[in-house]
Amino acid sequence: MGKRGWNIRAVQTLLLLITFCLLLPALASSVSSASTRPGEASPVAHTSSTQQRATKSLPPKHQRNVKTAVSTKRSHSAKSRTLKSVALSGRRYGQRKVALAKKTTPTVHLDSIELPFVADDELAAVSGSAFSPETAPFSVQVNDERLPYRINSAFVLPAERLTFAGGAAEGNNAYLIEATPEVTQTGLDQWSWQAPRKAGLYPVTIHSPSEGAPIILNVFVMLPFAQLERGYLNGYHIGNYPRFPLKLLPLYHSPQGFIEVTRVNEDVLVSPHFRLRQFLCKQDDEYPKYLVLDSRLLLVLESILQKANTAGYHAQTFEIMSGYRTPYYNRAIGNSTTYSRHTLGDAADIFIDAHPRDGNMDDLNRDGVVNFQDTKVLYNLVNQMYESRAQRFWPSGFMAEPRVQQFLLDSSTDESPLQRLLTGGLARYRETNAHGPFVHVDVRGVYTRWGQ
Repeated sequence: MGKRGWNIRAVQTLLLLITFCLLLPALASSVSSASTRPGEASPVAHTSSTQQRATKSLPPKHQRNVKTAVSTKRSHSAKSRTLKSVALSGRRYGQRKVALAKKTTPTVHLDSIELPFVADDELAAVSGSAFSPETAPFSVQVNDERLPYRINSAFVLPAERLTFAGGAAEGNNAYLIEATPEVTQTGLDQWSWQAPRKAGLYPVTIHSPSEGAPIILNVFVMLPFAQLERGYLNGYHIGNYPRFPLKLLPLYHSPQGFIEVTRVNEDVLVSPHFRLRQFLCKQDDEYPKYLVLDSRLLLVLESILQKANTAGYHAQTFEIMSGYRTPYYNRAIGNSTTYSRHTLGDAADIFIDAHPRDGNMDDLNRDGVVNFQDTKVLYNLVNQMYESRAQRFWPSGFMAEPRVQQFLLDSSTDESPLQRLLTGGLARYRETNAHGPFVHVDVRGVYTRWGQ
């Protein structure tokens, strides 16, 4: 190549570099980013596998368990697929359970304490009434995050410290906080609270000088991840998490700890319309059980539920087919995804079951049948909340790389805080012989879609 050719090539390279530098700030201010789902194949190329993945999580009602032997065959009719002994429901919306090989370890039970929760019959009594989002009646901040609802939850490690700050009130020190152990006042309407070292539920109640209804923060002190020994925690089979996160990204780190669930606290409301037990892994085991739950997922589910009611699809909660899955259970049901968001506690497979409450998804598109088309209604509602401008222009390629998305999320953007919070995975799943259609939602922090 002659000297002239080299000069032309140098000018072209310089122009490309300048163009990229000019585009990058614009992208950082207007892009929330797009991504394909890490660790899984393209939904276009694997439609049949998408249908098979839909059988991996089933709701906990209408159970009729049938013991089955180990089988290595996988059939189109979604017959039982197991690694060991599997209890599989004979009803359409039955719950699949994995019989665990118990390990003999000491079991630690929480002390019985009085807990604030609404009974099932009370919830059923209001199922036909107007939906209330139960937003916070006054302003309270915890570690600089505002408590959005009348009932909230926090998941902390032993000895972790929380700070509380009341909003504007008539007079100083007008707010009252009730907690065990007691809080320490650090300023005018400001307090500090240190979590106990024993795992359990420790409600914190905040009273306002002018509002009758208090704000409740249900603080769950978790068992640290380090107490997981050879895949077991107090006899509960959790399995093993990957030693290193995918591509060393923070959004794939192992959980910090596990929430201990007992018969005493499983019915506690973790947000106004969702209970702790709704997120339990479906594997069959004795109490105490353990789960991982991201508080951001609760905020998202509450927001989606409010949006659905505003759109005329009345429901007091979502049916959660699958919330948390232990890595052990995730493998046992045939899921080969090592970094499933369900194992990290920030994903839920949901559908509306309100009219009537019969274990089936409601006929949302009102065509007289319940099928895959009904998921489109819920999917579109969620997508309107999730959707960022980025996905319209960058559905794949360079912008699909999680590291690029992480950079853009860390940059200054003009997206609303809720939209940034909602950035995550969204998918539709078809009905099978084992269960009906549902929608997957997660808050992984990067934009991804599949299962269309």
